[in-house]
Amino acid sequence: MYWEYQKNSIHPGNVGGRPGKTINNAFVMLKSWINYKWREGKVVMGLFLDVKSAYPSVHQKRLNHLLRQRTFPPYLCHIIDSFLSDRTASLKIDDYISRNFSILNGLPQESPLSVMLYLIYNSSLLLPNSPSLNENNISIAYIDDLTHLLAADNIQEIQHKAEEVMARSKN
Repeated sequence: MYWEYQKNSIHPGNVGGRPGKTINNAFVMLKSWINYKWREGKVVMGLFLDVKSAYPSVHQKRLNHLLRQRTFPPYLCHIIDSFLSDRTASLKIDDYISRNFSILNGLPQESPLSVMLYLIYNSSLLLPNSPSLNENNISIAYIDDLTHLLAADNIQEIQHKAEEVMARSKN
């Protein structure tokens, strides 16, 4: 996924799973933005989302579509498609082992490639702009934990913004 890092096409607000970035980067970004907006006299609101069962919920066809949208080279799309195809699993409980069954969706939990693929997959949940002090609406994420930060001049305006962001997240 070096190709993806080089293109710098991962949303800059998504700091999880990126080289040289930690949860501390997300916290500093969040704290700095809030303090800056308060100094501007803005009302600030945070909407916190935790994507449930993030990796198992990834739909392979949707992921392939997103990769092609980002103009991933066809050979990489093919490799990723192959990586996610023809997977099976079985359950082991004490001495019982089930028959193998097909895994049609999801990302392997232990693969480093899964982190990058999930960052691409969930990028549509983040607000489109970069997390900048000059923006009044930003998103900061760490893998499957997302925070939408909103700033406005008054409570009514921020409530309206929050409703728009929540409606967008549902879609």
